[in-house]
Amino acid sequence: MSAPVTLLRSLLRTSRSLTDFNVKAYARRRTMVGFRQNQSLAPEEAAAAMAEGEKMLGVMKRQAAISQMYPGGANVMENVIMGLGQR
Repeated sequence: MSAPVTLLRSLLRTSRSLTDFNVKAYARRRTMVGFRQNQSLAPEEAAAAMAEGEKMLGVMKRQAAISQMYPGGANVMENVIMGLGQR
């Protein structure tokens, strides 16, 4: 598997481990938008984008660890998605 695909999968996998619904949705959306925007970069620009992606992966992993240590309350959207919301 190529390095960009591996990075994309790692970012998406790490975003699933975030506990806050809003942060999780933002991380997933930002990852997909960033990869679509950087699809047709020149090799030297692609290397810089990969380095930035690796840095963001580290940030996301740290944020996931912190969010699991200090979980917040359930979000209304999480209750709706899980089928626990009032109708």
